[in-house]
Amino acid sequence: MLTIAQFVSSGIKDVECLKQALQLALRLEFSTIPPYLCAEWSINTENDPDHLAGLIKKIVIQEMNHFALAGNILAAIRGKPSVGNSNFLVNYPTNTLPGNIKLKNPVDLAPYSKSQMEIFMEIEYPQFPPVAVADVTPTIGDFYDIIKEALFNLKAQINIDSNAFFVPVRGAPRISSVEDAALTIDIIKREGEGAPGNPYQGPSGSVIAHYYTFKEMALSKKLQRSADGTWGYNGPDIRTPQIFQFSASDPRDAKSIDFNRKLTLLLEHLEDVWTKGLPVDYQLMGSLRDVGVALVTSGLRPEFAWMQ
Repeated sequence: MLTIAQFVSSGIKDVECLKQALQLALRLEFSTIPPYLCAEWSINTENDPDHLAGLIKKIVIQEMNHFALAGNILAAIRGKPSVGNSNFLVNYPTNTLPGNIKLKNPVDLAPYSKSQMEIFMEIEYPQFPPVAVADVTPTIGDFYDIIKEALFNLKAQINIDSNAFFVPVRGAPRISSVEDAALTIDIIKREGEGAPGNPYQGPSGSVIAHYYTFKEMALSKKLQRSADGTWGYNGPDIRTPQIFQFSASDPRDAKSIDFNRKLTLLLEHLEDVWTKGLPVDYQLMGSLRDVGVALVTSGLRPEFAWMQ
């Protein structure tokens, strides 16, 4: 499969190449979820004065939605999302995210820390100001721009019947046209990066994009806009929460086995949702979270490993 840089530099010339790009987007979006979850779960919510766990949880939910939206577009153009296999998962720690995205520092399954937030910032680098611009190209946003361009240029045929095979995402359309697919990509980009000149995810100005949230945590300062219209991290202090530290799980540990089994079942189930039209089992998702939190609070790391 092509790298993200190759997709961006050479463009997407045909529908099969577009399907490959969307499959890569699926794996890329999911690769952020395990490290983000480990950071969230490690925060003791009983001693978290600025509710950082809740902020990270919202980001995780949006990343899960982005994963689902990429799969929905792929299913809508008659592709078959492939997530229920061991090759779909990333091995942590890694300096390279799917699509050959190189990171300066390895991303790992680790507790919350300022250094971990700096790594998350690198993942979420925006294409444009106000506060930061990526110092490497291409960004994830560039990749999604190429996918969006290809949807229109190739006049991708949307299979209306395939809309029975999708993961519902609140606030996103069912994909019945290329325009719906393009709007879906705009949602993914806006929630991760904000918009040109604006760190907020939407015009209401209530929630800032992922990059800016992680930078607030890394600097322990809130982002705010000055009277002259410029943005800076000169707002109120962000207080450090109490953290549950954890170490690698013994693969024979019953809780670790249970977690990996539930993760495997969830990925297999989601593939069946897209390819067979099954309803989403939200109870299975909740069960995975419950076991993951129990692992972390007992000092063990969720390994996010495939269970044969």
